[in-house]
Amino acid sequence: MDTFRIVKIVTLITLIFAAGIATGRFTRQPQATTNPITLETTNRHGTVVNARTVLQNLDTVLRLTAAQEQRILPNIERMLEEIARAPVASPERFDIVRKWRPKLREILHPEQLSSYEKLVERQEQRMRELQSAQRPK
Repeated sequence: MDTFRIVKIVTLITLIFAAGIATGRFTRQPQATTNPITLETTNRHGTVVNARTVLQNLDTVLRLTAAQEQRILPNIERMLEEIARAPVASPERFDIVRKWRPKLREILHPEQLSSYEKLVERQEQRMRELQSAQRPK
């Protein structure tokens, strides 16, 4: 075989390889992520919050059952998805949290509601403090 034919074959193989990579990149199916949604909070500690940590905090206060945890976790994940699209410490984020509270309240047992209402009041107080700290003076 002459040199020209070898160069031609190598060039064609390289082009076929590159076309395969390009085709695979543009036709692959998106993969579902298994990572929890993580948001940086605006508190003074700089804590990173995800659905599991929110659920753990609720469990600490409310002593959730395993069935309640299974029902609450998807709600928290959807709430965090909405929160992730809103600006940090914005009124929109606070409104999203308020919108999701009744959905969480429905899952709780009657004996958990008083503790939940106290938790909600503490959240509202922190939200008011954040909003007043952000207002221009």
